Parts: sequence; C-alpha cells; structure tokens
Amino acid sequence: MNPKAIPGAVIRYTITVANSGSEDATTVEVVDNVPSNTTFTAGTLYLGAAQLTDGVQGDDEGDYNLTNVGAITVEVATLAASGGSITITFDATVD
Repeated sequence: MNPKAIPGAVIRYTITVANSGSEDATTVEVVDNVPSNTTFTAGTLYLGAAQLTDGVQGDDEGDYNLTNVGAITVEVATLAASGGSITITFDATVD
C-alpha cells in the first residue's frame, strides 16, 4: 500500500463522541485540529444531521478557526449516560 496525498482531494473526517459513564455528560467541548497540508472546507461542519455555521462564533454549537485557531470546535450540550453519543463530521481539502 502506498497512500498518496493528491492535491484537491477531499477527506471527510468523522468524530464520534460517546458517554460510557453512569451520569449525563454536560457541556462537552470537542476540539480537533485540521491536519497540516489540508484546508478546512467551509460549510461542511455537522453535529449529527445539523449543519453548523462554521464561520460565526457563538451563533450555534460549532465553529472553525475562531474559538481555537486551526481547529474545529463543537459544543455538545448533553450526552446521555450509558451510551449516549453524537457524530461530528467535516471535510478538508488536500493542499
């Protein structure tokens, strides 16, 4: 196997956050740096099925490059105890 970074290729990142504890998890913040040699693709940040406006801080649960430089930041209000989970997705383009 010889993976290659192809400029212009789009990579979809998926982050699943789960709560295995016995109590609800509240005010969960997910921060993920966008990998080097890629560029975040505006308009592709989702929390579950909900698209987030990634370029405006504070208008919804997520943003890119505002709360944390070079990273997506997503606030998850509550994850239910014993298996509650949510998926965050975003795309990045290979430079």
